[in-house]
Amino acid sequence: MTIKRCIMHLIGFSFLSANCYGFDLQVKVYDIQGNPLPEVVVYLEPLAGQLSSDTKPATIISQTEKSFSPYIGVTQVSTPVVFNNRDDITHHIYSVNQKMPFAFIIQPNQQVVQTASAQTIEIAMGCNVHDWMSGHLLVVDTPYFAKTTAQGQAELSVEQSGDFRLVIWHPQLLNVDHRQSSKITLDTDQNIEVHLTTKLASIAPQQSDDDFDFLSEY
Repeated sequence: MTIKRCIMHLIGFSFLSANCYGFDLQVKVYDIQGNPLPEVVVYLEPLAGQLSSDTKPATIISQTEKSFSPYIGVTQVSTPVVFNNRDDITHHIYSVNQKMPFAFIIQPNQQVVQTASAQTIEIAMGCNVHDWMSGHLLVVDTPYFAKTTAQGQAELSVEQSGDFRLVIWHPQLLNVDHRQSSKITLDTDQNIEVHLTTKLASIAPQQSDDDFDFLSEY
């Protein structure tokens, strides 16, 4: 829950009034069949120039049991992205989008830090050693983002009132930009339900049928 910050107006020795700000937005996302949808990115784009003092910590994307964990990551522009190899084998991670190109070998128990693009982009990721591994990183130009829980719910804490674009994103959403959006006005705490109008494609299995671990040059 948001800790609402208050500015107290002092006259003499008594408080005349208190102006409080900060809002909680609860978003519940449902798929096209009406089921709560987990692991979907929810974010707000300010439409009226609202400023925020929020700073987001580094995003961590682990390599665990030859898969990306989480499968979907989200981060703010120009913030650190930490790749953390928790496997006992080597990976060779690469990005597909040329606006944020990277490719690096990451040894067991090693971390590699990248800096997110200064632009909003979607990054598909893979591993040159284990070609079934796939993951996605969304870079957004807002501090107001979260992913839905197993119950399909996300909570966003917003500092200032105003108009926002509420965006739902998932790389398997079967439309042009993998998004569904709507305009909302925030001037109090709100609970919003979002029902997707587009199907999600299935996620490919994140595992191999054999015991292949790594190539000799790694």
